[in-house]
Amino acid sequence: MIEITKSVDAMLPPPFDHLPATAASTKKLDAGERLFLQGDKTTSIYFLASGDIRLVRYGEAGHLVPVFRAAAGDTFAEAALFSPTYHCNAVAQTPSTVIALNKTEILQAMAQDPLFGLALAQRFAGQVQRYRRKLEILAIPKAEDRVFAALSDGWLTGKVVDFASEIGLSHEATFRALAQLVRKGRAVKVARGLYRVAAW
Repeated sequence: MIEITKSVDAMLPPPFDHLPATAASTKKLDAGERLFLQGDKTTSIYFLASGDIRLVRYGEAGHLVPVFRAAAGDTFAEAALFSPTYHCNAVAQTPSTVIALNKTEILQAMAQDPLFGLALAQRFAGQVQRYRRKLEILAIPKAEDRVFAALSDGWLTGKVVDFASEIGLSHEATFRALAQLVRKGRAVKVARGLYRVAAW
């Protein structure tokens, strides 16, 4: 069951922190819960405070099309600002906390405050750049090179198995690639499950 509260439990990043308090509400979802469905009327865009939200779309033939995986700190469903309905499903993969940001209040802020609109565009542009970089890394065919690129970009912040899922490899292939990188002196094992790129 989605739990909705009026208070915002996590601090919003700029420029959302300049919105009125009435623009934001916190929603807590259990693993497997849907935040919204493809075709639902749009009411908000979302900031993911914690957890893991997958956006997926069903094609005309009924096949599932992955759209985006939101991690903590990401905004998602931005197209809702200019669309009457959501174009995909949003499903929590783990217990997640999202902050719903009312689209009407965001659009009003954009119209009334050009600096807010500029800051919002800059945030969205930065997220698009990060997503494009992710696609570049996922397109690297050799596991060792993919792991090194993701490690260099600071993706390994938690468990190696989660890191492996993020870069589209099995955890066995990821552990092997990390071991190879350490043997070759390209990476350093700092502690169990903790690696960093070797300094040159």
